[in-house]
Amino acid sequence: MATKPTTEHNEPKTVQAGTFWLSMALNTVLTLILGVIIGYFLLINIQSQARQSVHADLQLVSKEQARQQ
Repeated sequence: MATKPTTEHNEPKTVQAGTFWLSMALNTVLTLILGVIIGYFLLINIQSQARQSVHADLQLVSKEQARQQ
């Protein structure tokens, strides 16, 4: 008589719907927070580059004005 092997350890685990949605909400919030932080630092970098560009342009204008006088 052959016995049926038990496969309890191979069965997928189920989670409750509330746990699933809480996990999804937490992941969404954390992703948004991380996106805001990364975006903030990228914006600072862009502003810094723009500020440097304006400063260089002002130096060129000042040199040109000094030549004309």
